[in-house]
Amino acid sequence: DFLTYAADELNYIRQDKNVKCFTANSQVSDLDQELKALQGLYKRTGGESWSVKDGWLTDSDYCDWHGIKCNGEGFVSAVELQRNNLVGKFPSDSLSKLKNLETLDVSENKLTGSMDIVTIVDGTTTYIGGGYCRSADADYYTYFEHKDSVAANAGVVTAEFCDNLCRGDTISTAKSNLVGFEIANYGVDNFIQDFKEGSVAGTDCTCLYSYGEFPLPLKDGVTVSKDYTAYGPVKSSDDYRNAVCYGVTPQYTYVDSSAFLDLRKLTEVNISLNSLSGPMDLLFAPALISIDASRNNFTNVKPFKKFKPSHSSLRSFDLSSNVISQDLAVLFIDKPQNIEEIDLSGNAISGSIQTSEQFDFVRRLAIGSNRLSGALPNLQSKFPNLVDLDLSSNMITGSINGGLTNHLILKTLDLS
Repeated sequence: DFLTYAADELNYIRQDKNVKCFTANSQVSDLDQELKALQGLYKRTGGESWSVKDGWLTDSDYCDWHGIKCNGEGFVSAVELQRNNLVGKFPSDSLSKLKNLETLDVSENKLTGSMDIVTIVDGTTTYIGGGYCRSADADYYTYFEHKDSVAANAGVVTAEFCDNLCRGDTISTAKSNLVGFEIANYGVDNFIQDFKEGSVAGTDCTCLYSYGEFPLPLKDGVTVSKDYTAYGPVKSSDDYRNAVCYGVTPQYTYVDSSAFLDLRKLTEVNISLNSLSGPMDLLFAPALISIDASRNNFTNVKPFKKFKPSHSSLRSFDLSSNVISQDLAVLFIDKPQNIEEIDLSGNAISGSIQTSEQFDFVRRLAIGSNRLSGALPNLQSKFPNLVDLDLSSNMITGSINGGLTNHLILKTLDLS
């Protein structure tokens, strides 16, 4: 709630112990919205190629569609589409509209990207002038020429065609930013004027990049010139008569990490065995109890926030076999207070298993096959209810202390 947030994040000191905080429920869910959300889910994840799609997008009740379960009021309570060849970006936008969702299982599919809703806002395209593009320092840019794509378009290059081709290019990296493009036609003497009047099209499309660092190998049908290394946005053009220059402003990405905050009944999530990536927020839904996000490509765990309701509801999480490389102590700062089962095995987590956090309720802890080092803590003190512990394939050192050998309920221990 807000007062918890204020205390944890803003260092607010609460004065009135009798204040009551009521949580507003902004859920507005109707059957038409549910139907549209499911239709969006189908389209965004390649529904036409699903392994099983019985009922989907037909006139039948969507509660009878494959993988869908509903509550007594006709609202979707479960989406269970595991092992069904779902492809594309994770459908956060569609799933977040199912306000009564309790169970989500889209494991063993081909979903990619982040669970956040990512909106890309296209930059603008501006005609700079006739000739080749130049930077503020009058330098020329590294460029890529798309010969195969132009040939496939019957050799016709318009401004719209070249703009779309360059914006859709996957060659650029974080160190090489698209800043513009050039259109040329070397067989027309008065190309600049004829192109502006719309009477002649170009025959060459080159995409211009700042910084000039690119991955190899290049895709087929693309040639590159690294003879020029201009920096920054396009500012002018020269007087070369057979080319025209366009500048492109950057694309902006808006990330909405609050997509699932209205799913106040969602308790069980299984997104394992996909290709999801980026940071993982284990408290993304207010009532979450269990999440299996194993065998993906998540890179780190977002910091735990005590003001989130799921900080007290979460009982288990599985992030095994990802690419997480955080320090263990940092990862566990302000961990969920009632967590019982943790699986972080098969990552690249480093540091010592000695942390300042207390794990009073943890029964199972699996962090084998990481890069942990140092001595064991006093398990009886730090993990009083621990039953199963896997620390295999790490660099644990020192002796097995009394807190381990005298642990009252520990049943299995793997230090291999």
